[in-house]
Amino acid sequence: MYDGRWKDAKFWGHGTFMSENGDKYEGDFVNGIKNGTGTLRLHTGEIYEGKWKDGKRHGKGTSYARCK
Repeated sequence: MYDGRWKDAKFWGHGTFMSENGDKYEGDFVNGIKNGTGTLRLHTGEIYEGKWKDGKRHGKGTSYARCK
């Protein structure tokens, strides 16, 4: 599920994507790929807040893990 801007039938600009397994990314997209700044919340409890380039974590960011 995606909520945000589209360009040329691809995610573009700021938006929120939630996968079927519950992973959620909120942030910037370029040409349908995570680029810029965003937050990824995995269904496992891990959270990453920071920079993205070509769909991968890149540059400054912070990861948090769920404590049991």
